[in-house]
Amino acid sequence: MMEYIELGKEKQEKKFQNEATGIYTKDFFFEAGRILLQLAKRHETAFMIAMIEVDDFKKMQEKYGNQIVYKILALTAKIIGEKFRNSDIVADMEDGQIGVIFYNTNNVNSRIALEGLRKKVEESQYILNEEKINVTVSIGGVVMHNLMSARSIEILYEQAKTGLEIARKKGKNNVVIY
Repeated sequence: MMEYIELGKEKQEKKFQNEATGIYTKDFFFEAGRILLQLAKRHETAFMIAMIEVDDFKKMQEKYGNQIVYKILALTAKIIGEKFRNSDIVADMEDGQIGVIFYNTNNVNSRIALEGLRKKVEESQYILNEEKINVTVSIGGVVMHNLMSARSIEILYEQAKTGLEIARKKGKNNVVIY
């Protein structure tokens, strides 16, 4: 069922917003990513994609159920949204993963921002019926300085996922720029 918001006499579909988390959808991530990548190439600007995964998402889902886990994901997404610029794209990529597109950023600034995010999530309080739930995230990212070699947003996405996999293998709660 599509949701609509009233804008005067117009109605606008909220098809690019995930209902459970309140952030953009995976479809929007790729649509906006294609446009931003082309802009970055045209203006010779650095471009980054990061994949952020709530560690042990599946275990939390089994223990607490979907409703609680998606509240945890929504709170994590809120922290991410507060940490980055309004122009950055933050999207629910499904299965406890959140994708972020940074336009006009470099490796050093990206690493600092992502490490700060990792720490902020780790320090945040998630409480359910007086039980503190420890939440950490693993983050993988890819920064493209030579954008002419970046053929598509999908390739960059896969490279960011590779960075995420390396971060997980390092023991979770890590940041890896691939």
